[in-house]
Amino acid sequence: MAVVLIIGPHQSGKTRRVWSLLHEAPLGSAVLVTPGGILLREQVIGWHAAFGAGPLPVALSLEALFASLATAPVAPLTTRIAAHLVRRWCAEGALEGSVLAPIAHYRATAADLADTCLRFDSHRLGEDELDLARRTLGRSAPRLARKVDIITQIGRRLVASGLRSRGRSLGEAASQSDAAVPWTTVVIDDLISLSPAELQVLRSLARHATLVITAVADARLQRGSLLSSLRATFPEAAEEHLTTVNAQAPHAPAQRSVLAQVLTEQPLPAGAIDFYHYRDDAHGGRAIAAWLRRQALDPGQATLYLRVMGERGLAMADSLAAAGVPVRGSFTIPLGATASGGLVLALGAWCEQPSWEHFLAVCERVALALPEAGAGGLPPRVAPTPVRHLRGSWAQLAASAALERLALLQVEALCDTQEWQERDHAKPWLQATVAWLRDWLQVLTPSPQASWLAALQELCRRLALDAIEDVLVDLNELQGHAPVGPTELRDQLALGSATVVRGADADPATALLLVDAVRGRSEARAVALVHGLEHGQWPASPRRGVCLNPDERRTLAFALDGRDPWDEAGQASGEIASFLAAVARATRLVVLGMPCGERVPSPWLGGLCAQLGVDLVAERARSAAEAVPGAPLGPADSQGAHEQALWGQAVRRPSFRFQLPVRPAQELQVTASRLNDLLHDPFAFVLTTLRVTPALDSVQRRLDGQELHEQLRHLAGHPAAAWAARAAELVEAWIGQAADPLGAVMRRRHSQQVLAALAAEAELVHDCESRAEQRLVIPIPHPDPGGGVLLTLRGTADRIDSWADGTKRIVDYKFASVTGYRHLLRQGHEGQLAAYAAALVSQGITVTSAHYRGLLDGDAGGYRGASSPEQLGKEPPSIDQLGERLALIGQAILAISQGEAFTDPADGLCEARDFAPLARLDEARLETHVTETEEEP
Repeated sequence: MAVVLIIGPHQSGKTRRVWSLLHEAPLGSAVLVTPGGILLREQVIGWHAAFGAGPLPVALSLEALFASLATAPVAPLTTRIAAHLVRRWCAEGALEGSVLAPIAHYRATAADLADTCLRFDSHRLGEDELDLARRTLGRSAPRLARKVDIITQIGRRLVASGLRSRGRSLGEAASQSDAAVPWTTVVIDDLISLSPAELQVLRSLARHATLVITAVADARLQRGSLLSSLRATFPEAAEEHLTTVNAQAPHAPAQRSVLAQVLTEQPLPAGAIDFYHYRDDAHGGRAIAAWLRRQALDPGQATLYLRVMGERGLAMADSLAAAGVPVRGSFTIPLGATASGGLVLALGAWCEQPSWEHFLAVCERVALALPEAGAGGLPPRVAPTPVRHLRGSWAQLAASAALERLALLQVEALCDTQEWQERDHAKPWLQATVAWLRDWLQVLTPSPQASWLAALQELCRRLALDAIEDVLVDLNELQGHAPVGPTELRDQLALGSATVVRGADADPATALLLVDAVRGRSEARAVALVHGLEHGQWPASPRRGVCLNPDERRTLAFALDGRDPWDEAGQASGEIASFLAAVARATRLVVLGMPCGERVPSPWLGGLCAQLGVDLVAERARSAAEAVPGAPLGPADSQGAHEQALWGQAVRRPSFRFQLPVRPAQELQVTASRLNDLLHDPFAFVLTTLRVTPALDSVQRRLDGQELHEQLRHLAGHPAAAWAARAAELVEAWIGQAADPLGAVMRRRHSQQVLAALAAEAELVHDCESRAEQRLVIPIPHPDPGGGVLLTLRGTADRIDSWADGTKRIVDYKFASVTGYRHLLRQGHEGQLAAYAAALVSQGITVTSAHYRGLLDGDAGGYRGASSPEQLGKEPPSIDQLGERLALIGQAILAISQGEAFTDPADGLCEARDFAPLARLDEARLETHVTETEEEP
């Protein structure tokens, strides 16, 4: 039989020539081998256009071809099984005393050893070749020689395990007789690379069937190209040369020049390649949508090429869909990144340690991974209260014990310093949450005395997690070699994959097609968008090894007479080939993604910019060049008049002013202690009023502050000379009130700072009389002249000092440092002291100063006046500004009452308090009506 190599540049008609040979072959005597093992829509259309109606050629993948040649089913020694075995041997001391002993306990060491052994096997490197290389390296690289000896020993043990490696399976396929070859002609098209073991199988196959293989002839592919490997394996092969781009190809003349000159030293004409700019993958999707719309290009005329169709590609597809661009694509993501994978991983931790933290982790993932409520007799998926808010301080407790503590909050205000945040005293949310958790705890309790793997399998059956059945099978297989646990489960979920499809029902003629540039094949379209040309991503950097560094790998390859098990030259050639293949699929224009910000461009982009005469630095500075206003717009919106109007607007900073239902000021739950929040961030104030906070709150620090304030009530009224002794007594009593020894230790740690702060206050009361917690009525005036009183609040000042002339000073203790309050004062966001002062001024009393005293740092911050402390921070406001602050309070309350609140995303409280940015609020959740405006206890 013969071997024929059909050689030519990209788009030279190699596939068309292959089709002619397949059509001429007798029916059933030929097979077509493609990367995916299928015929694409474009290929089917092209076949029928060329040859009319009739049967299509049989298509197989390369793996399917090799499997058809084997006499027995292939049960390969996979990397995961090999790594599991090597990990057990390392734990048993297989590397003890060797050069790899210091890293023997790392999981990556076993994985890298297993991968290296299987690479040697796939390249048909036997012990004789490795022994010769070890002796060759003995003098020049003795450390590397010892590593090769260790790898040889590990490989020998893997062979002795009885499992068949892929290299061994391919070797058996290469030795099959002609009876095992059911075809007389085997046509291989569109492959990028072949390993030495695969080439040996094909060489054996060529003795019994005619082989026709297509290969790209291009100097840019360098020495590791597929053509070089084929010529070395089949020196006697006949070569059929195609020298230019096929005349029937739909490529425009300018695009033919781009294809021939890209990644060379020849200059490219201006405008031959366009760019879009992105900071991350989600932004890249929006940028592509913007580019399509500016060009008025139908998405069905473009293909988006990605280096890997994984998580990043899926993020781009979702971003494109959100921007109104129809997409089609199939993505392979790690199973551990799916909802089912996350649930199984949480179940594995739960089966190992049934703690409250692990139980809540499972409950949190149930809503994402399981079908609708009630399916299979299971409890509802969604908890009445988000379970991530229920961890509290009970993370390491048994789930049953923590659940009982949670139930105690129904009858007690606190349980171990945990408090349930619910306004209704009947606590219906708490009751429903406890009942829901008990139902799920019953479902998630495995049989007693079950092993970890048996418990995991039992729970997966209960939850009907069919998507991870293969993972459980793999764990059972690994269990036969060595014990397994949550770590092995995590490894299997990382190695396993799930296929996610986007746009399965979309019309291929109108949807943007997303394609894997390395493993996929697509039809030619007008525009090819190439994304991901980033440093280390495309071209991909060689994976660094744990046992052998890159220099050692190259030295070993030289000692093996140039046989490189890691095939770095082939990988580099394949990276270039995949990029050129993507460029070749564009008939009119190539558009490259320009990474900006923290994304570093690939060297290829630097070379292409030099060919185009484009300033790479200037291009990267245009990260905001593309933007999509409004999403989703829908697939029919691209050419709408309303979108043209949107594109005519200048890009501006988004608004963070929110519209609320109108409410009377008396129904807004404004208290004196919350006026700082109201002035600083009105929207955060509204969200706090709505209880957009964790349901279960740790109140330990608040209890510390409350109990200290209770003690300090007894300090006011004493003469200054007695403050030091009395303060020491009160602080000691406060320490004695701690709920447990640990709390007492924490309070004693703060006691010195508290005493120092009180000593500073003692210096201020030597000539005045002090009173503690004086109740105040605070009238907030209406901002409009003649508007009267907008709202009346009630509050309690920690201490008010009085002089014989009737003037007063206001002091408020804070169980914190005073730095944040100084910031509020400088920014004009302080309202609590201003409100207390307004209460006194309304009674005709003159306020000479007002300040906070931080009990944890001893500093003061407030309004500067005649009786204020000396140190109030940088540029403190004057006591004369209290009237202005009171007017600001009235304006802020009136704005919320009239249905408007704003936040500052850079300096507001929403970010600090973990409030999600909300653009719209449900009016039903704004029921803030209360009958009292007293301060909450």
